Amino acid sequence: MAFLAGTIAMNASAQTVTEGRAAGEPVSFASLDGWMQDDQLAALRTFERSCSGPHPSVVAAALAFAEQTRDAAVPRHDPALEPACKALIEAGGASRFDGESARRFFETWFEPVPVVLPGNAPGHVTAYYEPELDGALAPDPNHPAPLYARPVDLVPVGPAKLPSGLPEGLTAARRTPAGLEPYPERAALSDPQGRNGLVPLVWLRNEVDAYFVHIQGSVRVRVADGSTMRLGYAGKNGHPYRSAGRAMIERGLVPEAGMTAEAMKAWLKAHPDLASDILAVNPSYVFFQVIEGLADELGPIGAEGVALTPGRSLAVDPRHIGYGAPVFITADLPTGTAMRTEPFRRLMIAQDTGSAIRGPARGDLFWGTGAQAGEIAGRISHPATFHVLRPRSQPAQR
Repeated sequence: MAFLAGTIAMNASAQTVTEGRAAGEPVSFASLDGWMQDDQLAALRTFERSCSGPHPSVVAAALAFAEQTRDAAVPRHDPALEPACKALIEAGGASRFDGESARRFFETWFEPVPVVLPGNAPGHVTAYYEPELDGALAPDPNHPAPLYARPVDLVPVGPAKLPSGLPEGLTAARRTPAGLEPYPERAALSDPQGRNGLVPLVWLRNEVDAYFVHIQGSVRVRVADGSTMRLGYAGKNGHPYRSAGRAMIERGLVPEAGMTAEAMKAWLKAHPDLASDILAVNPSYVFFQVIEGLADELGPIGAEGVALTPGRSLAVDPRHIGYGAPVFITADLPTGTAMRTEPFRRLMIAQDTGSAIRGPARGDLFWGTGAQAGEIAGRISHPATFHVLRPRSQPAQR
């Protein structure tokens, strides 16, 4: 599962093909297994959102954060994509294309480059989703678990500017009159006595649901009046992510072979007396913001600052693959009925990232919204082949 990096990007995007990762020589599109059978028009519509730039709510949040910290930038896609984006805009946008012309667009403006790992090791994909849960705007006996807004005293830090006295690995800290200090860990922030100054946005049924919203980085919350709130990632306390699921396996609470997100969630809800201790293994804690103006059929805002597309948006490690880059994924995944394995041959667009997404051939597939998407996403943790579509500065001669 991905910890979404959020709607505020602290650093410039990586180049689509970067130094420090093994990349093979370009190959032909004809050599990509499943290329001719894919729906490139769906990928082009997703790519167009990357070209169009960040969602307005993201721009506002980023600018407000920049004013507070003097160290933030509105997310943007890889600059090498500009010629392709310009060509798409000049052609009238994706609405002017059909399946065949969309395929030709990618073949004209990109070339596939295989991601080659040492020893020809395979890449790896997982999947994530946007939960849909019942909630309340005020705490009550059925809704005791809050999701909090980003606190005003949270500021980003990093290896290049980590103040002395702060532990290695922190990505954020708390500003105090005496200077920066580590923000409290999950255990303290989950304790009602440790919530001083935090502003709740919404209240959920239990801390297990809240924890998995932290893991996914976004949620749709249905409240009593029938309306739906959409919350997205706004930051985290800066402590590194540690896997509570791995801790459950190591303690012998669940077998490794049977560990999925749904199995973990069910176990924790069935053992409420142990849940807090298990979840506290992960010191990372996520804060949220209300996102307005998103189309129902689209997912939450990803790290690139654009709304995610179910089945077409990909979370990547931006140190290796730049935001907006098309990536062709080849895998066999348990997406069929009764967990039947099916071929997955699909052009995805890199629009998100996450704390667990590390390396040049590591991806997290955004699967959609709701329980069914979550059930399928929780099954996926499989080897995969990655081809990054490297942008051309000039269209290919046909």
